[in-house]
Amino acid sequence: MTLEEAQKQVDNWIKTYGVR
Repeated sequence: MTLEEAQKQVDNWIKTYGVR
């Protein structure tokens, strides 16, 4: 997994969990 992929997942996380 590349850093870009990880960042995309994290972005999805924030959208799903609303963690900021």
